[in-house]
Amino acid sequence: MEFGTLLTVLASEEETCLDLEATGSWPKTRHFLGKGKEELRAVLAAVASGRPLLVQGEPGVGKSQLARAAAQLLGRHLLSYVVQPSTDYQDLLWTFDHLGRLAEAQLLGAAQGVHTAGTARRRDPFNPDLFLSPGPFWWACDWTGAKALGASGGYTPEPMPAHLGPDLGLVLLLDEIDKAAIDLPNGLLEVLGNHGFSVPNQEAVVARGVKPLVVVTSNQQRDLPWAFVRRCVVLNLVLPAGPKLEAHLKRVGRAKFPALPENVIEEAARQTVVERESMDAGGQRVGQAEFLDLLQSLEAIGGDEAHSLKDIEGLRRPILQKHTAALGA
Repeated sequence: MEFGTLLTVLASEEETCLDLEATGSWPKTRHFLGKGKEELRAVLAAVASGRPLLVQGEPGVGKSQLARAAAQLLGRHLLSYVVQPSTDYQDLLWTFDHLGRLAEAQLLGAAQGVHTAGTARRRDPFNPDLFLSPGPFWWACDWTGAKALGASGGYTPEPMPAHLGPDLGLVLLLDEIDKAAIDLPNGLLEVLGNHGFSVPNQEAVVARGVKPLVVVTSNQQRDLPWAFVRRCVVLNLVLPAGPKLEAHLKRVGRAKFPALPENVIEEAARQTVVERESMDAGGQRVGQAEFLDLLQSLEAIGGDEAHSLKDIEGLRRPILQKHTAALGA
């Protein structure tokens, strides 16, 4: 089985920061990996077992970015889909443009079969395939078949780079599944188990060759069905507390923003921990995402160490004190 450069990175016992290239709408960034490489071990387990990887943790700990890192290390194309509260599990498989077909049929009737400048048909309403649009799972399982069918206003993936190919397999990021109703993960049980699904009036869509790696993320806003969880390899990204959190943030900050002075990164980490611990542990608290936003702002503003330390205080309220700012405190 081909694991790309994943095994090489996994063999290193040192902390690693992967440079992730810009792709599609994703900007260039860096992904931090600790000495234990727990994230990559979970990716390896998911690929080897053919199971989806469920990554759980609070916002900003790098769940979605892990899918990007996995795709780059495995040498695969990345597909992504952000789940919404209204998302139905069938939307992830395929969609059918019923309204478009009805409009074309009405246009045909009005024109009485005659093509004129004002009534030219784009799609034949008697051909249902022209109104069928592959969803992200279809593209992940059968890129070639989905591309041949085309998209009719449905899901459109980022174009595959020339140096990659569907025969190498794909990585599908299904982001924030906990926002959806419980019947969405329940509806995906068969798809995830069989790496395929049926489509009316079509041959079954089945992953042939290299199976896709499906990375599912959850902010743990609601519990996922146990039947779904047990079909996954599970990775829980949990931030440490107190001094350990401060040390963790410093390591991540140094890896991602090496140009910033050490004292600036330390002070930003300290302020983040202070604000985090002042908030109710049961609610939403600032964390790694806000810490990185703070460092990115400091890097963009520029200036020497003294100016950056002053800027931390000025940026503290809008970035680190979101809860009190929202309450108007």
